Amino acid sequence: MTHTFKQSDFERMTYTLLHPLSTKPPQSFEDSFEFGWLRGLAFQGESLLIGRWSKWLSIIDRGELLESDIIPSISFGEGIIKPVQKMLDDCLEIIYQDGRRMEQLLDWIGYSLGIGWFEKPSLSNKAWRRLYETFNINLFWEYPCDVLSQFTQMNGVGGVLDYFPTPMSVTKAMNLMISPKRTDSVYEPCLGAAAMLLPTNSLNLTGTELNLTLVKASSIQAFLYLPWLLYCPVPIMNLHANKEEQRMEKFFVFNSDTRIFCGDSLMGEFVAPAKIFQKSEGRVDVFIRPYDLRKNEAIQYQDQLKNWSNLDRETRFKIVAAQSKEFGFDVTLSNPPFSVKLGKEYKDRIIQLDKSNEEFLKTFQVKQPQIEDILQETLSKKQYVQTSLF
Repeated sequence: MTHTFKQSDFERMTYTLLHPLSTKPPQSFEDSFEFGWLRGLAFQGESLLIGRWSKWLSIIDRGELLESDIIPSISFGEGIIKPVQKMLDDCLEIIYQDGRRMEQLLDWIGYSLGIGWFEKPSLSNKAWRRLYETFNINLFWEYPCDVLSQFTQMNGVGGVLDYFPTPMSVTKAMNLMISPKRTDSVYEPCLGAAAMLLPTNSLNLTGTELNLTLVKASSIQAFLYLPWLLYCPVPIMNLHANKEEQRMEKFFVFNSDTRIFCGDSLMGEFVAPAKIFQKSEGRVDVFIRPYDLRKNEAIQYQDQLKNWSNLDRETRFKIVAAQSKEFGFDVTLSNPPFSVKLGKEYKDRIIQLDKSNEEFLKTFQVKQPQIEDILQETLSKKQYVQTSLF
């Protein structure tokens, strides 16, 4: 496929290449053993062919979403388009000949892009060199499609936890019916490989997934097509925060700069890298309306909220961070595995948590149904979410 590039395309490319997240292109094959060696080249290709990363990074650097910010559109094809399919099949054959599985190919791609969910895969030097020579990331932008949903299903993940990816035609129809605005907070509790979020207009996305392999697949797809899902290090005015009132007004997680979390959506308990573009050195806990109320920080700060004006900045920040996770999502968009049944052990855990929650709520001298009232009352007092962060 041939392309004609404009001056603005090269300006976008220059912006991303000079950005601190960019990495130096490899000078030799040996450089490809370094974490993130491909990221700079990927930024270059994406900037020329699509341009979403340069736009998103400029919004982050500015700290504000403007009405004039135009997000480059992507027309996703149905299924895996042939050139992409052939390239991935060739790469997978290299993995198989090395005695490995599909997961190691995902690890190689994610490690090469320098995404924090990935560790260096155990491959022979021969296999690594062949992947280095065969893998062409630019094909994903030349032929945009929901590639990793079907690829993971066909090569090892299909049927696990009833994972059967939603066809692109259906995800497009669902997004068209709901038509979320670009400032709407959209939540996908059964993320899979992020198929449901690919066609959405929203720049305020959150996805959670129980299966780590699918978390990795969704992270790669987010790098390819949804930068704001993979990387969101600070609240953006007019997207997460109210510029006029200088306060948070949408869901936001402060202790991780990604919006893809691994864990149990029913329990609301997840983990994620603190820095998505750094080598993994453990995970941070992320709680989204956890079923276990002892893990709900917003409730735990009830007593301190009464003395807001006397609190130091660090404590205020902790309270704002806790409260920012209590804003409800504007849209929940998902096609969950309806046939999955909860086992006895899981049901027993819920029973134990119900008892634990009842004891915990006695601290506040309220009954369990009133917990939503506590949270809503706290969020309604905007002075409790104001902070000198901005």
